[in-house]
Amino acid sequence: MSIETGIEGQLFSWETWDSVDEGVLSFEKPKLKVDVGDFKSGHIFAHCVVDFQKSKIVFFDTDTDEVGHTFELKLSIVKPIESGV
Repeated sequence: MSIETGIEGQLFSWETWDSVDEGVLSFEKPKLKVDVGDFKSGHIFAHCVVDFQKSKIVFFDTDTDEVGHTFELKLSIVKPIESGV
């Protein structure tokens, strides 16, 4: 499975990404595909960090921000996949 079809690909698109640590990914120029908090689909941030170890995602307005917009990540099971894993 490519990262574009993973959980993060369901939430936003991006220009580039990097693995910061095990289970921690950083994305440049994420563009929301869905509404997140008060931010509407189509909103573009400077960058974001997805931390699967702590179940959170942080969006930053600028590349120099030290504090961002932090949201808790929740997993839900939607439907079975016929082809397996």
